[in-house]
Amino acid sequence: MEDDFLMEVHRIAIELELLIDKYDLRDNVISMMVVGVLQDLGLENLSNMKAIYSHNIQNKEELDVMTDFAKDTWEDSKDIDDEPDIDDLLKGLGISLN
Repeated sequence: MEDDFLMEVHRIAIELELLIDKYDLRDNVISMMVVGVLQDLGLENLSNMKAIYSHNIQNKEELDVMTDFAKDTWEDSKDIDDEPDIDDLLKGLGISLN
């Protein structure tokens, strides 16, 4: 089942590469995709990952942009998981419940 899943992810990664070429955007698109399936090795905090990856990154600076973006959006998404505060929801709207 995991292998079938990863094969389908691989097919989608190839489709993305073909789409980039179809629109002749190879020099204008920056992309990075990693999809992994973790396999428990039966040892504490130890697992193995089977992964499919694809990237269109030309240099170290683009790699840094992508890794910074991944870190920043991951940290931002952690805040979304918190219960929204009514003051946060109304912030900047000029609305007061007092």
